[in-house]
Amino acid sequence: KVEIKGRGHVRRARLYYLRDLAGKKARLRSKIRDLAGLMGDTGEEHSETVPVNVIIRASLPVGEEVESQTTVDLVWSLGPEPRIIPEYTGQVAADAVAALEGAGLVVALTEEYSQSVPEGLVISVTPPAGQSVAKGGTVGIVVSLGLPYVAVPDVSGMSSVDAADALAADGFDVVDTVGPPNAEVLATSPPAGDSVRQGSEIV
Repeated sequence: KVEIKGRGHVRRARLYYLRDLAGKKARLRSKIRDLAGLMGDTGEEHSETVPVNVIIRASLPVGEEVESQTTVDLVWSLGPEPRIIPEYTGQVAADAVAALEGAGLVVALTEEYSQSVPEGLVISVTPPAGQSVAKGGTVGIVVSLGLPYVAVPDVSGMSSVDAADALAADGFDVVDTVGPPNAEVLATSPPAGDSVRQGSEIV
């Protein structure tokens, strides 16, 4: 099926009737040129609605009768504009996901503990900021679960000073001691062996 159809002769020049070219596949480019003898420029631009390698528009209106060698310019679709990934590191993960999905991208979430990034914030994005992704492509986001959980060490039998140093070295915050400062530690709260978030307060 050819998009240009013969309609008679005028001064030995053939007239052609242009049907609506918008939406036709790019494989017809050479057929349109060779069979019709039409001349003109071709351009390309991005479109959110017209698929890649499909005609977006022609320079002459639908139904126009033209002679051979008439200039007809065509614009072909490059498909949707690639999406440039913004900088989301350290931002609220829910906001980043909403923005990326709103741009027509698919988000793949993973979670991991972090010593430096607070819970719920973005640790990293793949591809990184500044890179482009085709509409419908996948972007990976690593979301922080906050500080990891660790077991409270057993400091019973140590002096309160040594116990406080040992707990602090493991990332705990010793907020108080009960009893003489040089006495041996009998127990902690939370107790030894409990799994608590690193940085938790201990008495």
